[in-house]
This record gives sequence, C-alpha cells and structure tokens, in this order.
Amino acid sequence: MLKRGTTTIILNGTEYTMSFNFGVLKFIQKHTKGMPMGEIFDKLGSQDLEMFGLVAYYGIKMNHKDFEMSTIDELQLEDITNLFLGVGELLQSSIPTAVEDEGEKK
Repeated sequence: MLKRGTTTIILNGTEYTMSFNFGVLKFIQKHTKGMPMGEIFDKLGSQDLEMFGLVAYYGIKMNHKDFEMSTIDELQLEDITNLFLGVGELLQSSIPTAVEDEGEKK
C-alpha cells in the first residue's frame, strides 16, 4: 500500500512511484528560481504543461533516482492523459483538507 502523497503512474509502459511532498516543492522552487507556492498551484490549476511536467519529474525522481526529464519531454500524447490524471490524483491525496470537528465545542 502506498503512503499518503504517493501514487503510481504508467509512462511509456513503465510503472513509476510518484510523490508530492516538501522535497518536491523545494526542487520545483529551485528549478523555477523561487516561484512562490501560490503561483505553482495557480499554474497547476490552469493545467500548465511545464508545471505538470515538473511535478511529475521531481515526484518520480524522489523514488527513482535514475529517472530523467527526457522521459517526460518525450511522452507520447496518450501518456499525457496518464500524466494529468496521475498528478491530479497525487495532488488530491497530498494536500490536507479542513475537517470539521463534530465533537463538542469548548
């Protein structure tokens, strides 16, 4: 079973484990020369291909040290759907949501 913030994705017929955590965000900020996190999430929300590629690349690289950006850059069009679905699932499972407390209020 995969831990929270981790999913699997199939690209070019190969299954990879992809994570979304502090390290991935740190590498994205370094790659983008300090882009604020709000802007990163805005780009993801607008389905910016470069940002989706960065999340996938660094998310896979966290688990597969020999993974290369060229694998993302050379994706066939049918694999782009897998990329979007995989990154979307990853973000949804990684980002905590507010849970209402149903207990007594103090």
